[in-house]
Amino acid sequence: MKAHYLTLPEVSRVLDVTPAVVTSWLDDGSLAARRTPRGALAVATLALAHLLLRKGLPLPRGLAASIRTLIVDDEPAMLRTTARLLKRAAPHLDVRLAVGPLHGWRELSERPPEVVLLDMYMPGLTGVELCQRIKQRADSAGVLVIGFSGRRDPALESDFLQAGAAAVLDKPPEVAQLLSLLERDSIEPCS
Repeated sequence: MKAHYLTLPEVSRVLDVTPAVVTSWLDDGSLAARRTPRGALAVATLALAHLLLRKGLPLPRGLAASIRTLIVDDEPAMLRTTARLLKRAAPHLDVRLAVGPLHGWRELSERPPEVVLLDMYMPGLTGVELCQRIKQRADSAGVLVIGFSGRRDPALESDFLQAGAAAVLDKPPEVAQLLSLLERDSIEPCS
């Protein structure tokens, strides 16, 4: 996933807090940062949004609905449930839904998201096959793919990970676990 970063002075300005407040969040481990190639500290916008949500603070306009997320599942009820859970817990996610793998592929082709949640078992094209397609295309190879399923199968889970998925979660996914994965991915140093 391509992360968006803010320097510490930018975080202070966006949140209208002193640099000392931002530094205290770094010091107590509430907020993670990484070093830029020039040596400055930078905070992933996703990590910042999660911190604010955990503290019950409002998201500034620039952080709201900033992470394009596509959920692909062949069960419309599960799509709606997962979307509702995510929108409530993570308003910084711009959640779109695709019923089935073909609709998901079309959505990916038209406007590649930053994150895709894929059901493992779908008719016509499995989540593993769709993950492989996503990772093979140049314009979507960097998309963070996370599989989810109501029936965990270690062999299929292994196939999913080999196809390029970052993780496989239970269905419906636990929002805290999903957000933790997104945050972890967004703060890893760029290669």
